[in-house]
Amino acid sequence: MINHFQNLHGPGFGYVSDAAEPAACPCRPLLAFTGSERSSLDTSPKQRVCIVDTSTGTLTTVQHGANNARSPQWAPDGRHLALLSDRTDAGVYQVYMSDTTDAATPSNIQLVSSLPGTAESLAWSPDGSLLVVRMADLDADQAGALGSDLAGGKAGASSSWSPSVLARDVARGRRSAWGVDPSSQRARQMGETDTNVWEVAWLGKEKLLAVVSSTPDEDAWYDARLETLDLRSGTWRELYTGSAQLGRPVAAPSGQAAAVIEAVASDRGGIAGQVLLFDLANSTAAIPRALHLNGVDVTDLCWTQEARLSFIGLRDGHTVAGHYYVQSGTVEEHWTSTLTCGPLLPEAAVTPDGAFAVIAEGWEQPPTLCEVHHGRTRSITHFAHKGTDWLRTRIGSIERTEWTGADGLTIDGLLCKPRNQPGPHALVLNVHGGPVWAFRNLWQMRSPIVALLVARGYAILNANPRGSVGRGPDFVSRVLGDLGGADAQDLLEGVDEMIARHVADSTRVGVMGVSYGGYMAAWLPTLSRQFAAAVPIAAVTNWTSNHATSNIGRFDELFFQASPYDPLGPYVARSPVMHASSRHAPTLHIAGALDRCVHPSQAVEHHRALLDAGAESVLVVYPGEGHGVRQFPAYIDFCCRIVNWFERHMPPTAHT
Repeated sequence: MINHFQNLHGPGFGYVSDAAEPAACPCRPLLAFTGSERSSLDTSPKQRVCIVDTSTGTLTTVQHGANNARSPQWAPDGRHLALLSDRTDAGVYQVYMSDTTDAATPSNIQLVSSLPGTAESLAWSPDGSLLVVRMADLDADQAGALGSDLAGGKAGASSSWSPSVLARDVARGRRSAWGVDPSSQRARQMGETDTNVWEVAWLGKEKLLAVVSSTPDEDAWYDARLETLDLRSGTWRELYTGSAQLGRPVAAPSGQAAAVIEAVASDRGGIAGQVLLFDLANSTAAIPRALHLNGVDVTDLCWTQEARLSFIGLRDGHTVAGHYYVQSGTVEEHWTSTLTCGPLLPEAAVTPDGAFAVIAEGWEQPPTLCEVHHGRTRSITHFAHKGTDWLRTRIGSIERTEWTGADGLTIDGLLCKPRNQPGPHALVLNVHGGPVWAFRNLWQMRSPIVALLVARGYAILNANPRGSVGRGPDFVSRVLGDLGGADAQDLLEGVDEMIARHVADSTRVGVMGVSYGGYMAAWLPTLSRQFAAAVPIAAVTNWTSNHATSNIGRFDELFFQASPYDPLGPYVARSPVMHASSRHAPTLHIAGALDRCVHPSQAVEHHRALLDAGAESVLVVYPGEGHGVRQFPAYIDFCCRIVNWFERHMPPTAHT
């Protein structure tokens, strides 16, 4: 196992080998991004801010200490680059700035201002005079998609003797907006202190546009509203309260128009849906207009020119980027590809000439920084090396596959098969989290365990059942009120189809998943005896007790549309722990001790229930992990245990 990861990562040690968060310089052919650099398998990669000259491909790392640097943002003059770094205190980010007059040798990296808490995002005002910085208290909850620990990591933890206090009137972990003047290094909090700021953007020079809530708890995000803040008076004004979740607020440079994504979302930071446009030229109480963007579930927005709103998102298995022209209402698509970008959901920056800067990748293509414009793709710099070349010879093929759900609905997924090995294969059904999320054509599926299993001879069906993004709002809404219902049947139908096509050996079928996918990995074996092994990771197994112990109990209320305390309701009926049986598939439970979304006691409950029923179960809890296993070297141990579990109960070759 160690050899696999050494062969993959070793040749890239000491080099930038991955990238995210592209940022386009407004006046020079330069892109900045957050790069990842590994030095060993004993630690997780460090984040580095990098600058690349798009005309030559020359890459420069902004040297910034032993810890991390990320989230670069160019000043409007293109001569300064602001970034976030935990240079002084690991896990606690502050705002720094570099003089990039000579982009090949960025200099004068200075702390702009020391702010309370840890910085999560920053943005320049249109005139470049101020930065708005979104700060989180060190004990604020981190989003589940980012690990569900504390925003400040270990720095946010209380002293060893200090009790944890929960009460209705005890608020902790707020997020706030701060204005920072880089020239004077003065900072002040913007707006009232009792408003919690989830996301923030400039609305002209004298206002902010933000997704906010009255309380700071993760539950409150699900009912957050869109507000504007007048910086002169310091007062917030409500602009919009929707029926779903809101994210990615942006505004025209003049502040006379604004936009936000509205969609049913299960995870903060994972929004994909329709775009609402607000005309604020004559009124601050504008009625939003839903934009028609050729059926794209939009995941990111950028507004760099007054008349042009840029977007990127998902549509029927493709990543689509384009411009919406506000006056004419026309849509101009620049990129429609089976490749994709962004580690969580598609993200892009827009260059002055209207090109999209993306870190494009696919199952067989390591991340590559590209510009796409009018359907043409130009590679600027790639992050492949001998290790990625080695893996590409071992991970086989990928194909988009479709099947029909029990009610006739078309369901799709990405099928990864081992190279030069005829079927039927041992098959692992891989279920994504959310449920409002989607598997995309990503390098290693952004889950190295998937590539590892394929390299060892398994086929992997990465399924996108109803509730997945990229198929429009109706497809997502079909999971509301029916968690573990028709979506579970979609998955079982997918397995049956793989068996019928002789892709899968019916005696060697397993299931795994993280978060909601983990729930499915525990739930599906109660519905079918088809499974030879199951690996639920960060899985809900008792919806009622999870509601009481999770920091996002509002999620299950919205998605079940029922009371968690109804003994005859779906919370009980669709909890795996209530259906424990001696015939349940052998189950490897994996949990993180720091998980605040799904408490590790969920794994303990199901493990005990299976043992009491006479089934085979093993429980593994990682002390330093949260929602999913992410850090090295724990991830190597994690992969080793999963591979051993599947190879023991359903070996990749039938006669092993």
